[in-house]
Amino acid sequence: MVFQHLAAREPFTDLGLRAELLQRLNELKGVDIPEGKLALRPSFRLFLLEEDHNRELLAETLTWFRHCWDARETA
Repeated sequence: MVFQHLAAREPFTDLGLRAELLQRLNELKGVDIPEGKLALRPSFRLFLLEEDHNRELLAETLTWFRHCWDARETA
């Protein structure tokens, strides 16, 4: 995840939104990104996406991300 680069782009200049993204990613089984990585570029192993549940959660997270991104244009 490129939290480092998101920090310079609306709406993710908001630490709360980046923290929510982190929390959503940490809901994936096997992912444990510490809050201290919100200014960095942490990663997780792609093999974790072999699990249906993790793929579904990631898809939901990306949909949420897209919604946040699109909403910046109307704010």
